[in-house]
Amino acid sequence: MISNVTARPHTTPDEIAARLVEQVTSEVRWEDSMRHLLEQGFTRFIELGPGTALGGFLRRIDARAQILNIADAASLEATVQVCG
Repeated sequence: MISNVTARPHTTPDEIAARLVEQVTSEVRWEDSMRHLLEQGFTRFIELGPGTALGGFLRRIDARAQILNIADAASLEATVQVCG
């Protein structure tokens, strides 16, 4: 899990629980989190829920990123087809 509080990965249940609590009260470092993933070589991102605001933000960071959106059953099926 990449924490939006630290913009770094966390793997243990205790770490993840602590970061989720902090996320409620701390500054969110979403852009730093996305930059970290891009630096690690991730190129495909899936945005869950209605709207595409986060995908738009990510495109401003790196226009080469592939961004898929799942908002309903049809978009879920389309994403499954793309991702195999």
